[in-house]
Amino acid sequence: MAALLWQEHKFKLVLLEASGNEFETMFTRLMRLSNPNHFNVSRAGGNVGDRACDGWDSKNKILYSVYAPPSRKKRDEITRKLLGDLRGARQNYPEMRKWRLVHNDLFGMHANVARALEDLRGMTEFSSIEILSDWGPQELWSLLSSLDHSVRSEFLGGPQWDRLQREDGNDNWGDLKLRFGGNLPESSLRPALRSLNQLCNNFEPGSAIDPICASAFAGSIVVWWLDDKDLAHEYLNFLAERSDESPMESQITSLGVLLQCITISSRQLNMSVNALLSSQLASGEPAPAERFALELAYDEIVGKNKGIRVDNPLIRFKFILSCFKAVNYLIGVLSRTDYPAVFALQDLIISLQRIDHHHGGFM
Repeated sequence: MAALLWQEHKFKLVLLEASGNEFETMFTRLMRLSNPNHFNVSRAGGNVGDRACDGWDSKNKILYSVYAPPSRKKRDEITRKLLGDLRGARQNYPEMRKWRLVHNDLFGMHANVARALEDLRGMTEFSSIEILSDWGPQELWSLLSSLDHSVRSEFLGGPQWDRLQREDGNDNWGDLKLRFGGNLPESSLRPALRSLNQLCNNFEPGSAIDPICASAFAGSIVVWWLDDKDLAHEYLNFLAERSDESPMESQITSLGVLLQCITISSRQLNMSVNALLSSQLASGEPAPAERFALELAYDEIVGKNKGIRVDNPLIRFKFILSCFKAVNYLIGVLSRTDYPAVFALQDLIISLQRIDHHHGGFM
């Protein structure tokens, strides 16, 4: 189960980072693995392009069109694009019976795209073609997760398994206690890991924190506790790169997650927030980066700071990394009690998803 959780995070991170061409290559590779006898890859040829086809299922007569994603365009632009592709597909594949749009938008298809698809369904010229529901990351992950573990591992690569090997030589990752703390029975650990799978991608638009930044930060924490620091840093690098477009979002998210983690930790340890932070800062346990973030959070809580803004990209990444380390430090403090880290992660992510602009902020 832990291996499957790692693979889902790796898959969704790859989708987040993929450009249009990269996503198309990834999709066609996945379809060939899952349907090797009937899925055909259409390669662009000279001045004829790919003939409005990003993949063809010869058995079911389904043509696939891949976008990554077109949601930033206006509705009429999207409709024109989809209309042109569908007409081109019908012309080049007259035997086509079904057509499907595939995208890599983790938070669901944009309303403009959904409306454009419905416009196409209402056009009489396409009455002989069934325009199927879109496929997004969740559908693609369902496809990948249905394949054998060895196929998924080849598709995604894997963590450094020797680093996770137990002293008895058993390298069955799903049996490891990993870094979750405590001696949770399998009956409790498996559903807890499943819930983390779902929670990391349940952030909604309109919340107090950007859903993509929040999902990336949540993913970085979860895979770190799965003992894959490399994948955790890939998430953080993505978060830093995204902050180049919107510098405040990644900073608000990072500090917001830390503040919420402080709240959960103080509640679980039956201490006030001030007492918790004072005791940890006085203990000498936190490393410099963790201490910096905890001191910053303390100043924010007592009202010494008037907001955080870092414009230098390198310093901004260090700020994000410091918040990340401080969150993991606090979860580590909790995991030394009878409160396993996997439960702390669940509580943290759920509490973050309940915060919105209209019903209070952090803390």
